[in-house]
Amino acid sequence: MAGEEATPEQVEAVREQLGLNESVITQYLKFIGNMFRGDFGTSTRTGTPVTDLIATTLPVTLWLSAYAIVVAVVVGILFGVVAERFRGRWPEWAANGFALVGLSVPNFWLGILAILYLAVTLGWFPASGYVDITEDPLRGIYYLTLPALILGTGLAAVIMRQTRASMIETMNTDYVRTARAKGLGRSRCCCATGCATP
Repeated sequence: MAGEEATPEQVEAVREQLGLNESVITQYLKFIGNMFRGDFGTSTRTGTPVTDLIATTLPVTLWLSAYAIVVAVVVGILFGVVAERFRGRWPEWAANGFALVGLSVPNFWLGILAILYLAVTLGWFPASGYVDITEDPLRGIYYLTLPALILGTGLAAVIMRQTRASMIETMNTDYVRTARAKGLGRSRCCCATGCATP
């Protein structure tokens, strides 16, 4: 921060300005105290208050998080229903493979692969950038789709496994078995129990 050719006095002045001459415990306690007052310090790179940086990027984070949750819920429930309906057949294996990938592959690695193949090679999505959803909703959603898909993959895998397990458990309950023994079809049983499986 003081520059590569800074004098010892300049380096000491920077250390004094940042409070680095104090003990680590004192620095930490000061940081915690300032944090509770909403003061996260100043960016050492740009000189901008960290609170302003957070306020600038927080709306983007909230939009992306909400979109990723929607993607995770829709994809997870859909794959869970498919896995229960087609037990022992290839759609269940495909859904279980998706869940395995979603739970075991880190998001950052999926993100790199998605950018490489879906954005750069195929050109389906932009590789970077952001459009404010409040100004242009369609383009904003388009720019958020790829990161939302990647972020939602892990949660979608968990929801898929839970949906599948819940549906299997429900379809094996006594009242469903009794209804089916009396001639009620599988699709009617599912509708009666709140399932979406035919």
